[in-house]
Amino acid sequence: MPPPLASARNPGAAAGGVDELAAAWRAASTVVVLTGAGMSTLLVTQNVDGLHERSGVPRERLVTIHGTDAAIECMECGRRDERALAQRAWEAGVAVPRCSCGGPWKPATISFGQSLVQADLHRALEAAGTCDLLVAAGTSLVVGPINEMVPLARRAGARSAILTASETPFDQLVDWKISRPLTEVLPALCALILG
Repeated sequence: MPPPLASARNPGAAAGGVDELAAAWRAASTVVVLTGAGMSTLLVTQNVDGLHERSGVPRERLVTIHGTDAAIECMECGRRDERALAQRAWEAGVAVPRCSCGGPWKPATISFGQSLVQADLHRALEAAGTCDLLVAAGTSLVVGPINEMVPLARRAGARSAILTASETPFDQLVDWKISRPLTEVLPALCALILG
């Protein structure tokens, strides 16, 4: 049976406070521990803030479905690079940092009207259809098509949990709905799972 799949988003980072950022980091670190222990095969995040990349989740076990602002992408040729490249050019006075092809750089995030990366979407949905446990953490599950991971996993026979304070369209579909803060729930689950 395949290991569980985690679908998560980082709570609190957008609030910007030091306490919220520290709590979000602890929650992300819990995901790293579970991934390292072979308890998570894939983390799918809607966040674009780069928290999961920085927390140590291996790239091969991470799908940033809405992209990441930790990288840049050329609007002409599609080349990707580290954000620091464009940041250095901007700090040096370049109004619009450009790729070597001449195209402007933009954060490697999915903008309104822009399609999701199909390979990432396929990878996320395929994992949902083959996991034995899907955990959706810190998300309202209203943004499609990625929210279809929950019913897809359930149709495939997986157990499922939603860990979020808000109501979601799938609360009645899952095995467990936990509304406590992720900063409490994730470390407690990690301790319980790893003994």
